[in-house]
Amino acid sequence: MSLKLSGTHIRYFFIMILCLSFSCLTTHLGDSGRIETTCGELKPLKSYKIVVPPHLKVWGPYIQTAADRWNSATKKETFILYYSISDLEPAISLAISKTKGPTNLVFLFSSGSPRTFTRLHWKNCKIEWAEMFVSSGISESDMEIVSLHELGHILGLAHDENESSVMRRINPGMMILPNDKKLVE
Repeated sequence: MSLKLSGTHIRYFFIMILCLSFSCLTTHLGDSGRIETTCGELKPLKSYKIVVPPHLKVWGPYIQTAADRWNSATKKETFILYYSISDLEPAISLAISKTKGPTNLVFLFSSGSPRTFTRLHWKNCKIEWAEMFVSSGISESDMEIVSLHELGHILGLAHDENESSVMRRINPGMMILPNDKKLVE
């Protein structure tokens, strides 16, 4: 059995190997509504570019809808989706060479895990970049809400036990609550 990878896949994996060579720290979900670390509460950058690889294109519309909802809630263009890694290669190479990490980027991966999760990378309590691992076991009807929840973590939000909150740990609600909006402004 042979594995055939396109040039796009090879470029994407090469960039990911570079990105993964930088440190990733463990986060703690705090009671303040924001993710807390040893440096304090994590804060998001002004915007993030979400890289959707070809093999996860099915997630694109759901992530776009979730991104649009966060953009509307924050009243700014916080998330921008890119479907072609080649469009971002110069920016990624420059970010890696200047800051020793891919600033403002969110990479999507297919997760072998039954759950979807996000790994945050930060410097001086600012979320520099993130990796979002998406489970292949999620139904299409849940893709948007899962995307909305994971993007909330990229904005520095912790889990919330309010049943309506999109940041609820289990069975998240559909709403970006006023407190969530306030915390990311």
